[in-house]
Amino acid sequence: MSDQEDKLQGLGGWLILVAAGLILSEIIWLKNFFEFLTPLYMDDGWSKLTSPDSMNYDSAWLPLIIWNLTYMFIIICANTALIYLFFSKNYIFPKAYIITAGIAIIFIPINSWLLTFPCPYEPTFDSDTVRDLGRGLVSACIWFPYMLLSKRVKNTFVKKSDATDLLV
Repeated sequence: MSDQEDKLQGLGGWLILVAAGLILSEIIWLKNFFEFLTPLYMDDGWSKLTSPDSMNYDSAWLPLIIWNLTYMFIIICANTALIYLFFSKNYIFPKAYIITAGIAIIFIPINSWLLTFPCPYEPTFDSDTVRDLGRGLVSACIWFPYMLLSKRVKNTFVKKSDATDLLV
């Protein structure tokens, strides 16, 4: 490796922003998960949405709640794995990052559309959905090429571990 390539190695440069984003994302997903879960158990929220005797009942609530909880749990686990892969400088990190972020972007309009089943009069793309989708797309336009083309990324994420050897 040349001196220039040696400088473009390690968790420095723009990768500091990636690290901050991963950690912040994990905190936000955990917060969102518990904020979603709390009303279901407070004031009997679960039965208000899923019991046929309730005036708020819709048969779509139960699968939608399970869909959201499952998705949030998977993303939290995926983010935890990404943080581990990032700090261990694992060669799988760049592709895993792109796949995870891509799935999150795809989920936004799907979830918004699914919400129209129990709430048909709500707009499919409200301002929060458009903002989240826009933020995800802008982030993808910046970080996906960086993960694929950056010399620092290529020189940093080179380590293999026993666990990832099983994946290949």
